[in-house]
Formats: sequence, structure tokens, C-alpha cells
Amino acid sequence: PWVDFWLFPYPNSRELWPQFRSPLMWDVFAISTYATTSALFWYLGMIPDLATIRDRSKNKLQRMVYSVLAMGWKGKATNWVHYERAYAQFAWIATPLVLSVHSTVSFDFATSKVPGWHTTIFPPYFVAGAIFGGFGMVVTLLVPMRKMLHLEKYITINHLELCNKIILATSMIVGYAYAMEFFAAWFSEDLPERHQFLYRLGGVHSWVFWTMTLCNCVAPLFFWSKRVRRSLLAMWIISVFVNIGMWFERFNIFVLSLENEFIPARWSYFTGTAFDWLVTAGTFGIFFMLFLVFCKWAPTIAIAEVKSVLPWRHHSGPHAKDGHAAAKHSEQKPSAENATPDQEDAR
Repeated sequence: PWVDFWLFPYPNSRELWPQFRSPLMWDVFAISTYATTSALFWYLGMIPDLATIRDRSKNKLQRMVYSVLAMGWKGKATNWVHYERAYAQFAWIATPLVLSVHSTVSFDFATSKVPGWHTTIFPPYFVAGAIFGGFGMVVTLLVPMRKMLHLEKYITINHLELCNKIILATSMIVGYAYAMEFFAAWFSEDLPERHQFLYRLGGVHSWVFWTMTLCNCVAPLFFWSKRVRRSLLAMWIISVFVNIGMWFERFNIFVLSLENEFIPARWSYFTGTAFDWLVTAGTFGIFFMLFLVFCKWAPTIAIAEVKSVLPWRHHSGPHAKDGHAAAKHSEQKPSAENATPDQEDAR
């Protein structure tokens, strides 16, 4: 990463200019656009909540910091009009970027000649894998965070079950992509390609492939059971398997393909050095540090968005008592059309 500036087209003393037709240059524009849009979308959604924290802060320094972050938000009607319009625009801009950026990253591999990389299935394969791994990490973090921060009323089992359904669906897409890679290698009659996939099945690193397949294709199948989908312990264990499987998928794509290229003299066996493992451990450390810092100093759920969909509970005015009684009665005996999935299951 300390030489990533080589990818940018800048004038230099060697009179070199990176090749714009290289897929590595496509990465520069795709990832930078995606990172910028995601950061703005993420920050814009927190502005009303940051203003709420600003108004509740008792410490002068905290109030000053959150005042800067809230960008003068006052909660007026004009603020909400511009906010919702901008938020919607960022949403429809970010959605196609999810498809484009992972497709562009996959072109780094698909446009090369390395056996195991040169395949047209990589763009949809990478998009499905990104959604699959992303939801796996969401469930891994959300289950303990929901318990520790007492968010059970806001992050319900129904929300987690929907995440598990997406994990199940994308797991089958990823499994199909794995199978199509082997089919393409067999159907193409390309000997280096066939050798590459036979090496994955029975080579010295075959355990990587089988671990990846077990975690990404077999473990999520338990989500076909509704009891498993709604069990906090079961969904957390399966999500951890998904994270492990996606890590081994990267190892499978990078290491196993480069270990067995065209020339037998270049065949090798990769063993990670102490530096490799320390860098890997460091990435875990910095991720969890940033996640915990965010949970400490920023709203973990969108307060403004959740507040707008909370059920009506209080009413001020001459009929407050009757309204409160009616609300209490409706909570005790919900109608069939307004009942939540949990209440329907209880019936």
C-alpha cells in the first residue's frame, strides 16, 4: 500500500505515465469514486443524529466538536427537505456503484492470462461474494452489539432473519460460481486451466479450497431452517464461518493461482512469513478499534430514521387518557393486519 501512488497518472522525473488501458487504472477511479460516495452517504445520514448528540452534550468540548460535525443542523423544515432529497440522491447513486466497483475489481483478474483468473464469470461472482461476505460480517457484529447495547427493541429478530435469508441466497449464487469455474475449465479444454483446478482439488493447498467450500456453500444451508435463522447463537456461528470462508476465498484466488502458472519452473509453495501474519493481525486490530470507537462516540443506529417509524405511544390533549388506554389496548390485542411477525408466530 505504500507504493499505491504508482497507480495514479502523475508527471514524474522518469517521464513515465501509467497505462490508462490497464485494469489497475480502472481500480483507481472505481474505488476512489465508491469510497467517496460511501463516505458522504454515511456521514450525511448521521447529521440529524449528530445534532441530537450536540444538543444533549454537557461537556463544552464535546458540544463544540458535535456542533462542527452537525454542520449547523437546526431541524427546520427546510433542513429536512434538503436532507431527504440529498439522501435519496446518494442512495440511487451508491446502489449501481456496488455493482460497478466490484465488477471493475474483478476485471483485474478476468483480463489477465493467469490460469484460474481468466474467466468471464468473475464480475457477478465478485458482486455476489461482496454482498455475501458483507452480510456475514454485519451479523457477526450485530448479534453481540445488539445484546451489549440493549438494542433488542430496535434490532429485532425479524431484521436478523432477513439478513440470514440474504446470506443464504448469495451463498447459493457463490456456490454456483464455484461450480461454473470448474465447468469452464473442463469445457475450454485449456490444459493449464484444467491443471489449476485439479491442483485446487488435490494439491498441497487443497485444504484451503475445501475449507472455503465448507464455510461458504455448506454452512449457510442451515438457514433453510427457520429455527436456525431465528437463533442468535446459530446465526452468529454461521456468520463467523462465512467470514472465515471469504478470507480463504481470497487466499484461494490469489495464492493458489499464482503457485501454479504456465511454467513449471515458476511453481512454488507459499508459506506466510512473520511479517505477513503480523500485518493480517494488524488489520483485524485496526478494524475492531475503529468499530469500537464509532460505537462509543457516534450513534450506532439512525436515531432520526428509527424515530420516524416508532409506534405512536403518547398523546397530549384533553383525550390523552383515552388515547393512552386505546394504545395500550391495541398493544395487548393487535389486529391481524397490524400484527408483527413475532405476534403471528405466537398465534
